[in-house]
Amino acid sequence: MNSREDKLIQRISRQERQHARRQLREFEFEDVYRHFLDRFRKPGYMIRAAEFQDVYNKKQLTEYFQRLNEAKAGFGKQTWIEEQNAKLATIFEGIMVEFSELGNWLGEDIKVVKTLAYDDIINGIDLYVQGREYKDENGETVPEVLFGIDVTYTCNLNDTRRLERKLQRIANKIKGGAPNIRNGTRVREYLPHIDFYRDLFTKEANPGVYMPGFVVFLRKSTVEELARAYKNGERSKLSSHPVQKDILQQIYAQATAMADWAEVNPVSVPDEVKADIARIRYRILKRIEKLQDNFDFSATTDSTMIVLDLLQKIYSLDDRPHFSSTH
Repeated sequence: MNSREDKLIQRISRQERQHARRQLREFEFEDVYRHFLDRFRKPGYMIRAAEFQDVYNKKQLTEYFQRLNEAKAGFGKQTWIEEQNAKLATIFEGIMVEFSELGNWLGEDIKVVKTLAYDDIINGIDLYVQGREYKDENGETVPEVLFGIDVTYTCNLNDTRRLERKLQRIANKIKGGAPNIRNGTRVREYLPHIDFYRDLFTKEANPGVYMPGFVVFLRKSTVEELARAYKNGERSKLSSHPVQKDILQQIYAQATAMADWAEVNPVSVPDEVKADIARIRYRILKRIEKLQDNFDFSATTDSTMIVLDLLQKIYSLDDRPHFSSTH
């Protein structure tokens, strides 16, 4: 073999190695990610700053986005893994928005929207959920609800520090209020706050709303399973996917932990906060009751069990929250 052939083979071999590396680095769900990026540019899927031009003046909006840009700059450059994880989180948020309505993951007459980047990064709320009051099949009134969700996932269930910080941040507000400054005024906040809120039914934009907040925590493999089903067009599989059991259990458990703590420490929690939590807890329980024949709510996944253990620790509970309709 002459030197020219050697160089040609080496070049081909190098190209093959480069191609193999590119394949390893390609994101399996890039097309699903792009799909949801497009969806989030449309009205109804994500809150948009343009909706608040009559709510905030130009100076206020500039200040909001300066703060957002400063926060983003503090993150530094993402690694390849961090970039892929962020894309997967966007996909999960998109699926949550879509199937909370199409699959009634959170119950009937519910709308879910992705928050503006400011409320995601600064206020720690990825999505918010709004449900209108309605009559169930027995003629019983199911109350209206409004709450925020912070979604997170992990490939290492032994490292729960990030999840604990998120749960603790919410608990600090419930357990006595967190000091903050809003519009130049010192306030004590008992609930998470979003600055860019639009009523999902009337479409009216508002300059900030307080709402109970909850964390949804899953295995990375579960989120990948959801993304794969979406990529393959398996909509019916997603509508009935057992991940909704995890979501319902975790929200109900957090609402129960808040309610139990407030019952023992009634002076520390304002009555309107207790009422908000009670409505959410009741509405989620109604959904759990309706799905009793579909899922075994007495069983929990390992990710949900971690949430329960952390709630017991953070709220100093005697026992973990339960999921029976009689609780």
